[in-house]
Amino acid sequence: MNAVINNNPIHLVQKALFDMESSTHTHYSHTLLQYYVLFTSLLGLLGYISLNLSPAAIRDNYTPSHRARFTPLAARSLGAWFFLCMVLRCGAWVFWGEKGWYDTCMVSLAVPLMHYTVEKAVFGSVGWRQVFLAYGIDGGGLVWMWMVRREVLGL
Repeated sequence: MNAVINNNPIHLVQKALFDMESSTHTHYSHTLLQYYVLFTSLLGLLGYISLNLSPAAIRDNYTPSHRARFTPLAARSLGAWFFLCMVLRCGAWVFWGEKGWYDTCMVSLAVPLMHYTVEKAVFGSVGWRQVFLAYGIDGGGLVWMWMVRREVLGL
């Protein structure tokens, strides 16, 4: 009877919540960061899917009035960056706490920052909304990862 109670999904959720409450603040923060990385990975997946399903919508967002051509190939190559960052972040989520994956995840958070900064400063092909979203989501995660790097990796 005890084994049945322990495998009850409600009991498992209650146990997980209890473990989360009784754990140290640092451990809970690292768990949140790990799931934040998964969240940004899923956002990248949605971005990649939207690029492949509707290159016309991306053309409207990324083509300034002075540039007449934006091909579906260009939309998919931009989507390749989203996809690559998504895969790297998923790997970091799975292998959380390993130095190589952690550092690679930090680089994958820096890629959108560089991309949107160059797109805005050099080409002027994105709006401030995209720049602020990139800095808010990816920049925030990058700063968070940098601040807790030693604790997560045990350095």
